[in-house]
Amino acid sequence: MAHISEALYSLLRSSGGVTDLAGDRIRRLVIDPRETTPFVQLQLIGLTPENTLGSGRPLHTAAVEVSAWADDYDTARALAEALREAMDDFLNETVAEVQITHILQIDEEEQGVELAADRVLIRILQTYQIQYRS
Repeated sequence: MAHISEALYSLLRSSGGVTDLAGDRIRRLVIDPRETTPFVQLQLIGLTPENTLGSGRPLHTAAVEVSAWADDYDTARALAEALREAMDDFLNETVAEVQITHILQIDEEEQGVELAADRVLIRILQTYQIQYRS
């Protein structure tokens, strides 16, 4: 059985708007402080199985953080907009037996993050609630 993070990773890698800016630099969980920018970070921060007795494929709710990282604000903002459009496009998509049934963006933050003594990046962090069947 595929996992929601694997499905989202595959969908982000297939999104032209995202890959036009970040190329194949879509990372799960951990980022390298020397990573070439811009890049995307994907993190599953919560997973709740729903009680769906007798209803076929189980329904789950996941909380996911998707971050756009860049050296400058304009690039980070453009990548964040591409991520938002891509996430919207994923509604009703099925990848590796994971069917996304609902997506809600619940938060967005802009941050300046010091990754190393001489390196500060702009991070635009988006939090989504996603319901899916697997």
